[in-house]
Amino acid sequence: MNPTTTSFQQHYKGSFTNMLRWHQLDKLWENVKVQANGWYIYFVGETLPSAPVEATALVQFIQEIDKLLRSEHDYDYCGIVYADDKENPSMIK
Repeated sequence: MNPTTTSFQQHYKGSFTNMLRWHQLDKLWENVKVQANGWYIYFVGETLPSAPVEATALVQFIQEIDKLLRSEHDYDYCGIVYADDKENPSMIK
């Protein structure tokens, strides 16, 4: 395992905060869009990406995943999205 993979795995297994309510998720997405450069999109089980996505691709991904989450998780609460920091996130799962 290379140092990047090890660092990613340690961070991924670290402490995260739950977005329990939908309005918390909305706020999280807004915080991410403000810092839209430098984000990597990773799907569990896939190879780690080698480059960050462009801001437009990130915004499109957020729109699509948000729509999917709201349609598939038919509850009045979110509770299925976690971030390492709500205000200044660097990793979301």
